[in-house]
Amino acid sequence: MRFRDRQQPDPAARVQPRRRLSPVHQQHVPLLEPGQHLRPARRRAAQQPRHRRRRTAWSHYDVAWEEGLAAARGWAAEHGHLLAPLDATFQGAKVGIFLKNARAAARKAQENEQRRAEGLPVQSSAGALSDERREQLEEIDASWCPSWPVTWQRCFHLVRMHLDAGEALPTEAGDVVRQGEDLGRWVQSVRYGWDQLTTVQQWMCEQVLGIEPASEDEKPKPRRTQADKWAMNYEAAKQYYEREGHLQVPRKHVERIVGEDQEEREHKLGARIPRLQLFIEPWNTASCRTAERAGYVREGLLRSWQQVGEERRDMYVYAMVATARG
Repeated sequence: MRFRDRQQPDPAARVQPRRRLSPVHQQHVPLLEPGQHLRPARRRAAQQPRHRRRRTAWSHYDVAWEEGLAAARGWAAEHGHLLAPLDATFQGAKVGIFLKNARAAARKAQENEQRRAEGLPVQSSAGALSDERREQLEEIDASWCPSWPVTWQRCFHLVRMHLDAGEALPTEAGDVVRQGEDLGRWVQSVRYGWDQLTTVQQWMCEQVLGIEPASEDEKPKPRRTQADKWAMNYEAAKQYYEREGHLQVPRKHVERIVGEDQEEREHKLGARIPRLQLFIEPWNTASCRTAERAGYVREGLLRSWQQVGEERRDMYVYAMVATARG
């Protein structure tokens, strides 16, 4: 019995095992010039034949950082600082969002360092900005991540640039507007709110910009809050009720009251109270009769309206509108 001769494989034709590559190659990625991106380079590399491609492990996080850093460097070259607003862009790159995220990462790294210094445990370092990346941003602008709001630091920098150009310090709103910031209005806010600034901010404004705090005579009168207006309207309504015995105030009636500063003020009480409401529990018939005698009208029952103790209770709603008062 003859056996069929088996064809012996050619040793030269054997598939050579592919050399295993390290997942991370120690290859330096050069810093890009402003406006230059890595996406075109990666696209051109993908179009090359496989045996000619550069065997480089691209990290999407590193690529995103390099692109954002290049855009931030270009934006700072145009504007003279790295205190970009949130909607700032440079050649399509969202510089404002990139810097916002970088500041959040820098603050997290600072919090971790403070906890280590105090001997407290650090839960995680994920999302914290590395020292190398922080130094890269500080090389562009040392004040890129202030301890106070970025808007305040941006206006401070613009006023300093304005003074360095030989111009006078703007003191009125609308005098000087740079990069969308009203420098005169900012100077006024600094002078009027001097006590609200930190010691470092006060030193910067006084020593660098020559801004002095406003005196009590220069400060405008504080605006009345909604709580203050409500308190004065309540006093006017109370005074009218004690005199007339009801709150059916004519629409054009003006009530004069004396405030805590001993100044008489006029209140258009009829216009100030377009609608009054009362909520009374159904069992409280005495309060219902009192409300009806005062001119209130029952509008309906609100089921499970108000929390009283550990349960919710029904409430009658009574109302008096200005049209019914004349």
